[in-house]
Amino acid sequence: MVSKDVVKDGLEAFWAAVIDLVKQDVDINLNFGFARVVIDDRNLKVRFRSGFAGEIKGKDFETKMKRSVSPCSTFWKTSYNKSWRSSNLGTLLKKPESSITDAQEKKTLALKLMSMDMSSSGAFNIRNVKTKR
Repeated sequence: MVSKDVVKDGLEAFWAAVIDLVKQDVDINLNFGFARVVIDDRNLKVRFRSGFAGEIKGKDFETKMKRSVSPCSTFWKTSYNKSWRSSNLGTLLKKPESSITDAQEKKTLALKLMSMDMSSSGAFNIRNVKTKR
């Protein structure tokens, strides 16, 4: 799943590049499929695909664009584990108990911390240590 910030940053970078190209007197022709954006001699023109307005006004357009038809309130009440168990993949692959996965996660974190500690002690030079004789 892509976060909104990544998409937002990508779009901002894209349009910043378009603005830079226009400032350098470059003509741009962007075909988005549903519309064509043309910047010619710093003049902006947009042409929508024929039939696009009728397509948007159609009764099926909104239902095709929706990702889910269930109300938003059900998202907060739906249990991931319950939906996993009822899915086809969930019947083939059994998930381990949460206590087992939590213990593995804690062990992995402990290993990470120990490896960081061991790597930081690598700066210690044994030749600089003075021993008593």
